[in-house]
Amino acid sequence: MPPQILFKQYIIIHNKRQFYLDLYVLDVIKRAENEIKVIKMILFSTVQIVCFYIIIILSNFI
Repeated sequence: MPPQILFKQYIIIHNKRQFYLDLYVLDVIKRAENEIKVIKMILFSTVQIVCFYIIIILSNFI
């Protein structure tokens, strides 16, 4: 095989690999964003619950 053909095949394989890698990275970023959303929701609800309990405790003292 002439080197040009080998090189072209290599570029095609490399591009495919790069494409899948990009897809994978995008997938990871999307998952991370979803997890951050979930963590924010959990934190927000925890803060709400804590505030709720503090209000209940304070109202018992008053």
